[in-house]
Amino acid sequence: MKKRAEEVSKTSRLAITVVIVVMTLLFLLLVVIIAMRNERIEAERERQRFVARHAAGRITTVLDGRFNALADLADIIQEDGGGLDRFLSAAAVFTGAPDVVAVYAAPDGIVAAAVTEDDSPGSVDDVIPNGDAERTTRDVINKNRAKLSRPFSGMDGDSYLYGCHPLTLDGEPWGAVTMLLSLGRVMEATFLGGVENYGYAVALTSVGDGTVRVLWSRGALKSRDPVRQRLTVKNVTWDLVVHRVPERMDVIQSWLYVAGLCLVTLLVCTLYYFYLNLRQVKTLMETMAMTDGLTGLPNRRATLKALDRVVAEKRRSGGSFVLLYMDLNGFKLVNDSHGHEKGDQVLKKTAEILQDSVRDHGHVGRVGGDEFVLVLEDVTETRLARILEILGKRLEMVVTGSPDTVVSVRVSASFGAAFYPRDGEDAPALLQKADMLMYRRKKRNERHRPDGTVQTELPRSGLTMNQIESI
Repeated sequence: MKKRAEEVSKTSRLAITVVIVVMTLLFLLLVVIIAMRNERIEAERERQRFVARHAAGRITTVLDGRFNALADLADIIQEDGGGLDRFLSAAAVFTGAPDVVAVYAAPDGIVAAAVTEDDSPGSVDDVIPNGDAERTTRDVINKNRAKLSRPFSGMDGDSYLYGCHPLTLDGEPWGAVTMLLSLGRVMEATFLGGVENYGYAVALTSVGDGTVRVLWSRGALKSRDPVRQRLTVKNVTWDLVVHRVPERMDVIQSWLYVAGLCLVTLLVCTLYYFYLNLRQVKTLMETMAMTDGLTGLPNRRATLKALDRVVAEKRRSGGSFVLLYMDLNGFKLVNDSHGHEKGDQVLKKTAEILQDSVRDHGHVGRVGGDEFVLVLEDVTETRLARILEILGKRLEMVVTGSPDTVVSVRVSASFGAAFYPRDGEDAPALLQKADMLMYRRKKRNERHRPDGTVQTELPRSGLTMNQIESI
């Protein structure tokens, strides 16, 4: 069994070494994958920032350019003293821009002239309902400051921007020049219309009104960590949100990362399993190293350690104990007459009797072939004499051979007792004292009972081991 335990221990150590090597290599591979993935993510994120900055700059440039053109139209009306002839021709050029839907001249806030692109409504109210355009125009005239409205959802389903530029004539408010822009076309003009073809998704969202609304979007918005670029035109502020659509390589790297983590977890569990197995084998080997393989009692090494512990404890507490050294009388004749198998049975039965006698009040160990050591705590000499008397009777047994033989051997026990601290203050001294006393008693028994250790003729019905009383 010990050889088997050593083989299992060797196999477990080899398996642990292999698992650790594989885990190390896999960990290094994961580090490389994570580093490459992080580098790729950071590079892609920088490209996202570039796209966001570039697009936000384009949006701002386009809208500022439209307001500059609106200011030029206002100057034309002002130069003509409120006349609209040149305004109409200039506005016709202005509406040629792809995102400009219509341009209006609104003296006192009421549209007097309109230039629209082909098939566009002639009135702004036909596009933007609920009078929002009129209110915006009135606000611009009263405050004498250009203004860009928030996006409106037109009656045709498109989103529009309404911009107004105030106009004064001879120091008095004359009205406003306004424009209607298609938000989708403005975004297209910034080269964001085909951004999904490059693996990006873009959204324009509102800012500062309590609820974030998506004003315009293109592509599938799936990224959890988008890049945001804030832009301000006149009186409005928006966020341009750029998402990156995951590519095939991202998916492959993610799956490799997950697979690597799963494999590392599996290897960790395997390593833990082999570790537990090795620890169990180690515990088993330690137990085997401290246990007598035949009787199951602590062996000599374990007994000496237990004796040292008891001595140290009594040295601190000031108590006492007795050490019994025991040897079987007639045991050699059992082996010689009936074989070692019968001798092993005698030793096992002796161990059972001693262990049952001591129970939880002492220590029993086998320190030699037929030699045993008992450590009994807080035992007086009177009580020790009674214990030895009982043990002596219980350890007397008649060992018979095969059923067809009449030759039997009587086995008994000799004891030597040493008290701590009277007979010795350490384990070697106590063992030496008890061994010497046991040897003397054994010799004395041989002198007084010479037939006690020789073969005797007994009837077939004599006592056998199976008929010995237990304590």
